[in-house]
Amino acid sequence: MEKQRLKPSIKSFISIRWHKFLPRLIIHEKYEKLVKWILRILTLIGIISSAFTLYWYFSLTVAIVLVLVEQFFERAIFQYTTIYVQPIPDFEYKSEEWKGMIFGYPEDGNKNFPKLIGLGFKTEEYAKKFFNLLKQWNYNDLLDKNNNICLSFIIENEKEYSTYLYPNLRRETIGKFFTFTKRSSRLEKYGKEQLELIFNIIFCKLFPFGLNSRLKLFMDRYEEGEPYILDAYIFDKNKIREIPEINPIEKYHLKYKKRIELTKDEIEFSHGEMVMKNR
Repeated sequence: MEKQRLKPSIKSFISIRWHKFLPRLIIHEKYEKLVKWILRILTLIGIISSAFTLYWYFSLTVAIVLVLVEQFFERAIFQYTTIYVQPIPDFEYKSEEWKGMIFGYPEDGNKNFPKLIGLGFKTEEYAKKFFNLLKQWNYNDLLDKNNNICLSFIIENEKEYSTYLYPNLRRETIGKFFTFTKRSSRLEKYGKEQLELIFNIIFCKLFPFGLNSRLKLFMDRYEEGEPYILDAYIFDKNKIREIPEINPIEKYHLKYKKRIELTKDEIEFSHGEMVMKNR
C-alpha cells in the first residue's frame, strides 16, 4: 500500500466548463465569498470608470468588458465536497509480509477444476487480517461477480510485474451514498453541484517476471471472464501451505496489461504516474 500526501492544487477546485459555446466557471464553495467580492469590485470599477472616462467609446468598451466578466462570475457553478471512505485496513501494512504470488491451473485444461490465484504471506495472522479486508470490499461475500475486489497484473518491463489490489470505485454502496447525500443536502446546497470524492486504498507490490514466470504461464491458459479462486497461503520454510480458517473468494474479473497499455482513466495509470515513477 503506497502512502503519499498529495497537496491539492488550485485546479482541483477551479475549472472551466463549456456550455453552448460559452465558458462557465466551476468553483468550490470555499471560494464563494471571493467570487462575491470580485463582483462587488467589478461594480465599483464600473462606477469609477464611468465617472472619470472622457471618451464615450472607451467608456463603452470598459462597460462591455465589465459586463462580460461580471456575467462570467454571476453564472459560476459552485461545488460542495462529499467524501466516501472505502473500507480501510485496521492493521499496519507491511510489504515484507506479502511474500509472493501463487498461480494454479489444471495441466490438462480441464475446466471442471477452476484456476487459482493465491496471495502468499509470511505469517498466518497477517494473512487473515489482509484477507478479511478484501472480503469487506465484497460485503463479506465469498462470490464476487461484480468485481468489488479489483485484481490486476501490470507488466512493468521484461523482468518485473506489479500486482494491484483495491476496492472498485463503482461498488453498489458508493452510488447509494452519493445519491443519499445529494438528496439530503438539496435545500442546504440549493443550486450547487456535488463533488464526489472517494478515499481508496491501493495495494501494489512488484514481483519477478519473465517468459517462464508463473504469471505468464497462467495468463496463457486464462480466458477472460472465466471463474477463478482467490485464496491466501503461507510460505513456510520453502513450502506453501493453506490456511484452513480462510475461505477463498470466487472471482470472474482480472486485468492483465503492460504499463504502456494503460489509459489515463485507470487507477493503475494514476498510481504509476504519482508513485511508481518516484520509487
